[in-house]
Amino acid sequence: MSCNFSIAHYESTLRAALARGYRFVRFGDETPGAAVLYLRHDVNFSLAHARRMACLEAALGVRSAYFVQCNSPFYNLCEPESREAILLIHAAGHEIGLHLDERCAEDDEDLEAFAERMYSIASPIIPLARVVSFHRPTAAVLGRTLEGFVNTYETRYVGGARYISDSRKQWREGCLCQVIAAGPDRLQALVHPEWWNDADRPAELIGHDILETRIEQLQAYMGANCAPLRLIMPALACAQGRR
Repeated sequence: MSCNFSIAHYESTLRAALARGYRFVRFGDETPGAAVLYLRHDVNFSLAHARRMACLEAALGVRSAYFVQCNSPFYNLCEPESREAILLIHAAGHEIGLHLDERCAEDDEDLEAFAERMYSIASPIIPLARVVSFHRPTAAVLGRTLEGFVNTYETRYVGGARYISDSRKQWREGCLCQVIAAGPDRLQALVHPEWWNDADRPAELIGHDILETRIEQLQAYMGANCAPLRLIMPALACAQGRR
């Protein structure tokens, strides 16, 4: 199969990793030896994509870590649909961590305090491990050990292991399947669920569909909770269709 961003290619890549004897290990576990793979997913836009990916991985016996945001405009941890998706991912055997944006910290707040504050907000709502990833990490995060949390950008995960990411829907060092075929002893792979679909699609079209879905959810909420706004829903839909 040629390299692409289809869910079928992702499945074949996982199968290739299993065939090479890779062990899918959780962040924070002390795992000596070779063939160690830390598989991670930062959920920036779509829990629906994350849920689908989690079910596929579970069917193959693969464990990974899903990192969710407290402040994403695309999903709300308190929304029943969002919480249900996260609970399903956790029940499938995957770990749930926080995906933090350090730019959202208070001016006088260090990273540990920021992580603790976000954890205290989210942990009563969803099952959370004390493991964090960072959104668009700066030098302040890279290689840093955090008190009370495992940081996926600690030296042992980005220096002591090879690191590869599909950020911006691009593999800068070759497709994950090619890296696995090369067989590095220790590997961290960051895979963003939204890029992976039934067929490989341009990033702009994926983003458009995710945005349209969120707009529909917000329109439905407005219509269900405010009678006067119910009257403008058809007009909004028409205006949206003209864009």
